[in-house]
Amino acid sequence: MNQFLAVILAVLIACPPAPGQQSAADLKKKVLELPAGSLVEVRLADKSKLRGRLGSVSDTGFDLQTTEGSKTGTQQIGFDGLTSIRTRKSAASAVGKGFLIAVITVAAFVGIVAIWCGTHHSCHD
Repeated sequence: MNQFLAVILAVLIACPPAPGQQSAADLKKKVLELPAGSLVEVRLADKSKLRGRLGSVSDTGFDLQTTEGSKTGTQQIGFDGLTSIRTRKSAASAVGKGFLIAVITVAAFVGIVAIWCGTHHSCHD
């Protein structure tokens, strides 16, 4: 029982509390740190979510360049209506990461089979 409580306590200490809603000043600072053209996902005060590329930034907000089908457009997002912003990975980055994981998995499997066959005579017969 003591070990169970110790594990629970360790998890609670290691995991920080969920972040609260950020202020407009904090969000503005975060946006200013991102390079123009970054893929971002923004959440607005009306609970909507938008995805696109970060455009120009002003004192009151920023441009979000969106693509929907064959249409491209730019929306002005005000810092006062923004609740969160986070960067997104491109699809090419995700595919590259998946390919790397697959190569490592296959290499590990081949290595395990080679080691197993080296220690067991059943592979040589």
